[in-house]
Amino acid sequence: MKRDYEECSQYGAGHFHQFSGSSFTYPGVCHYVLAMDCYYGSFYIYTGTSECGTEQTPLAYASSVTVFVGRDAVVLLRGFDVNEFGVMKHLHPGDELAYQNFQISRKMDVMQLTHRDTNFTLSWDGLTVISLTMAKSYKGQLCGLCGDVGVENGNAVEDAQSHGASYEVDRYDRCNVADIPDNTCSSQQQYTEAQSLCYSSLHSHTLSKCHRVVPVEEYMNSCIFDSCGVEWLSYYSTGLCNVLNAYALACQDNGIQIEGWRDGTPCSRQLMHKIAYMSKKKRRRKRSVGYSEYDIMMGGD
Repeated sequence: MKRDYEECSQYGAGHFHQFSGSSFTYPGVCHYVLAMDCYYGSFYIYTGTSECGTEQTPLAYASSVTVFVGRDAVVLLRGFDVNEFGVMKHLHPGDELAYQNFQISRKMDVMQLTHRDTNFTLSWDGLTVISLTMAKSYKGQLCGLCGDVGVENGNAVEDAQSHGASYEVDRYDRCNVADIPDNTCSSQQQYTEAQSLCYSSLHSHTLSKCHRVVPVEEYMNSCIFDSCGVEWLSYYSTGLCNVLNAYALACQDNGIQIEGWRDGTPCSRQLMHKIAYMSKKKRRRKRSVGYSEYDIMMGGD
């Protein structure tokens, strides 16, 4: 059955799965155009990232999403916060918020945004997984890291570094072109341990049900990459858990029921909500003592 929409996601430490199905990694610390209407200029979506790697291996997680539609604008922030031109609001499970012509709601694990005059839905798990569902009617109009919709057998991004840098929104004139490490593991032992944990998690009885619909290889590679390279709250297995959550959400978006996928992993729902809350509190505390947006972006939140 053909669908009249396609999905793009940004997840983990700079991983992108385009509308066409192609994927690439670009872990830059800056703001980047995720998708925009390059034909009519009717909307514009960009994500902000913040540091999450080590000094030796800089990586970045999504920390904000800014959406412009005509004259309407809103900013979503990690931890289920919404910034309405300086007024910060937190969405609890079940909350709904109407702002300008945006409709923003939160289910248990996901915040969703729609706009009256567009045909897309933006979803965010409150941490690092951003999903954009776009109608195919936009075919030929889109550009950004997500690519265009309606592209059959989309070509892989050959130069992820140039592609990622070309969509920078350098608000502070301080962004640098990011290096993309081939390997984030510091030793063969660390690689073997990460590979074993990622394999057992992604090939669990529950998630295996989804392999025929959502190929697991991309997420396996991303899981090892993040498990070794992510330092941000690594004692909570954030590298592993954020990729697992990305795969689980992709499965759910494709109609696969995977209740219980967290069982046997360190990624309990309560822990993920705790991490989102900690990130929100840290960011608000930094702002209250005078940290600039750039300092928060570079230092992580």
